[in-house]
Amino acid sequence: MHRFHPRSPRIASAWMLVAAATLSSCGQKSSPTAPQSTGIILTVASMGPVPGATDVAVTTTFTAKFSEAIDPATATTGSFTVYDGGTPVRGRVTASDSTVTFTPRMPLRTSATYTASVTTGLRSKSGGALASGRTWTATTEAGQSLGGIISASTTLSLAGSPYTLTSNVQVAYGATLTIEPGVVLDGQGRRIEVFGSLAAVGTANQPVTFHGARLVPGANAPSQPFSITLQHALVDGGSIYGATGNAVYGSLVLRDSRLVGVQDYFYVWYPVADCWIERNVFVSCGGFSTGSTDGVKIHVRNNVFHDQTTAYAVENWAAYSTSEAIVELNSFLSTDRVALSLPTGYTSAKLTATNNYWGSTSVASINAMIFDQNDDLGSNAVITYQPILTAPDVATPDPAPWISPGP
Repeated sequence: MHRFHPRSPRIASAWMLVAAATLSSCGQKSSPTAPQSTGIILTVASMGPVPGATDVAVTTTFTAKFSEAIDPATATTGSFTVYDGGTPVRGRVTASDSTVTFTPRMPLRTSATYTASVTTGLRSKSGGALASGRTWTATTEAGQSLGGIISASTTLSLAGSPYTLTSNVQVAYGATLTIEPGVVLDGQGRRIEVFGSLAAVGTANQPVTFHGARLVPGANAPSQPFSITLQHALVDGGSIYGATGNAVYGSLVLRDSRLVGVQDYFYVWYPVADCWIERNVFVSCGGFSTGSTDGVKIHVRNNVFHDQTTAYAVENWAAYSTSEAIVELNSFLSTDRVALSLPTGYTSAKLTATNNYWGSTSVASINAMIFDQNDDLGSNAVITYQPILTAPDVATPDPAPWISPGP
């Protein structure tokens, strides 16, 4: 019998070993043979961007040049930080001779002031230390304004990037909004309502970046379905395919992307074509609430779910006839939370959920991560989850760079 109850937070051991190894290799731990202070005072020769700089590129890195060569073991995300207001920016820190560089994991927001700091934790190779830390700020470029109705197919080019939503955008049926690799779009909390098609397809080296954008299905008719396709995207905040309060008719493809702090939940409401959610990393995001009919299948494969903010990572409330929600080869890393759910009162709910990685081989632990008929007789079925994976599938991405602010 499944028993649904809270458990103390535990992160999946296999991935944490990977994360620990990554952190160590990036200098997160001090070297046991780090030089002792010699009394030499280390000074900051220059900072980049220059203190108080404005109109800084959203793709910028932050640098500090010192009076001596820096011990790489002391160049960490603890000794060099960047903040967006009160939020730490995810990034990695490297040292080359006398220069230390902070490289953000994703491009920055537009018209935002960032605060960079270096601390006395940085040491030179000879053991010199800063007398005190240094802090400076820089403000990013405004970006090209975007808003209103897009009635004809339009491309947001890399040459025109970044873009800032100054009002909501609507993509009309019959039109496609194409976003080129490398483009940065700051949504400022505004909506892109897709009645037609949205195609934001980046590459591994040039992902498309969304900050605070709400990608919303349009309130269209079954004969005029929308499509939303995101691949190789970096998504910070905002929402994707959220509930609209009305019927929507379309489909979602979300692949090879990294999503952090996406609000609400992904409401995949009776899509008109198969949906694919594959090879993504979701950190502190809402889960997928799914329902399908007319033989449509929703594939959730090779994703990583960490610290989901809803009561599930994936739930299904309807799968009529030959329709299915197929959940396989995923890694569910937060063993203190429900991963899969068949909510009470939905008589057509079902999930196919074999061959997933649960961070544990304990039946009791996995049972606590599932809500189904063994927890409430009002649920439609018992979820079959065996066989399980004893390690993450090789095609599942490494979440280590996204679980914490660094390295």
